Amino acid sequence: MQSPNLRKASVWSVAEVVVSTIGMFLILKIILEKLGTEALGIWSLVVASTLLLRLSDASISAVVPRFVGAAFGEGNRHKAREFADTAFCASFVVYAFSGAMLTYPLSLAIGLAMPAESLAQARQLLPYAIVGFVVMNLGQTAQATVVGLHQAPLKSMIAVASIPLQVVFLWVLTDRIGLVGVVFAQIIQSIFVIIASRLCASRIMTGTWASALVLKASWVRLKEIYSLGLKIQFASIASLGFDPLVKFTLSACFGLQAVGYYEIANRIAAQARQVVVMPTQALLPLFAATYALDRKRFDLQLSEAMANIIFFASILGLMVVLASPLISIVIINEVNHELVGMIIVLSAGWMINAMAAPSFLAAISADISRWNMAGQWFATLAAPAALWSLRGLGDPVLAIAGAMLMLAIGAVMMIWRNSVSLSVRAVPPPVQIFGAYKTLARFVGK
Repeated sequence: MQSPNLRKASVWSVAEVVVSTIGMFLILKIILEKLGTEALGIWSLVVASTLLLRLSDASISAVVPRFVGAAFGEGNRHKAREFADTAFCASFVVYAFSGAMLTYPLSLAIGLAMPAESLAQARQLLPYAIVGFVVMNLGQTAQATVVGLHQAPLKSMIAVASIPLQVVFLWVLTDRIGLVGVVFAQIIQSIFVIIASRLCASRIMTGTWASALVLKASWVRLKEIYSLGLKIQFASIASLGFDPLVKFTLSACFGLQAVGYYEIANRIAAQARQVVVMPTQALLPLFAATYALDRKRFDLQLSEAMANIIFFASILGLMVVLASPLISIVIINEVNHELVGMIIVLSAGWMINAMAAPSFLAAISADISRWNMAGQWFATLAAPAALWSLRGLGDPVLAIAGAMLMLAIGAVMMIWRNSVSLSVRAVPPPVQIFGAYKTLARFVGK
């Protein structure tokens, strides 16, 4: 049985993804109608390049929930606040410094994949995109604190409230300043998330809103955050490198229009993946506790989580595939076979990747990282290589299918090898997987 808190977290996580999916459709529609497919491709490549700023962040936002949650669970609110404030300060310093240092190298890198006629516009957009990336990641760190305080539903509520804000400002600003307006709309959304998350977290930890204005960073807490964060950073680098490497390779092989269609299809597939994966955000502290105290219960929790995610990922992936022609009509007003094909292959790849989420989190809870790293690095290096090797077919959909096959193989590698390390079954029995519909019945019943 799921606890009420876990059920509430799951429901709000799904609500967050549903609302963000609607927001994503509106954002893509606005960009395509006002600026065009090639502009979407430019924006996609520039934003993808900024992901490289995460090379030095030591996965701060990923590990903050564990430290804040442990301290808060012990009743030590002062320690929880120190972890939260230290993580926020560290994120700002790391991303601001990285952004300043990498602006010129990223400008050169964009020149390698961008057509000459679009290069000036892309380089003009880059500084704004870097600022947007810094602010967005500060927002993610602030949200991670809220999750660590066992308030995942609150985190989702804040995210849901921020999405209409982004859409409205995007609609207004793109008419006036073009692609730069897309970035400014995202910055405004992130600022709202930072303020709301900081205020709520401060209220929970200290009982006052005003404490959000005072930051109490600690070198001791920073060392603890980095000691764990660096262990999973190697895997995170691989995960972050996947998108820019695939986009840059796709642009070099097939041009900006293919990148634009890939951006649309990838966002749709990624949002569908999030519907499945977001409810698992509450599993990490749960796995960490039961792995240390009750291995039998840990095994049961992991098996149930794997059965649920395999069932729902399969069903949702099939729904996206069947809806792909309609999605194409809604977004670009026609059934475009290239876009439909990309939606199908990307959905298949990302849904198989989603099935590895419980195994990934279970391994982290047990302080096992080598197979998570191996699976992610395999996908990140093999996917662009497969795409490049298939360029001679002249079909971007087939090339992307090769890249997605590599992503799926990486996910299977993680599930298989983590199960060996954890001494659990890699895949639950079919009867448990097909019985996962009961989980949906429980949500509906509640």
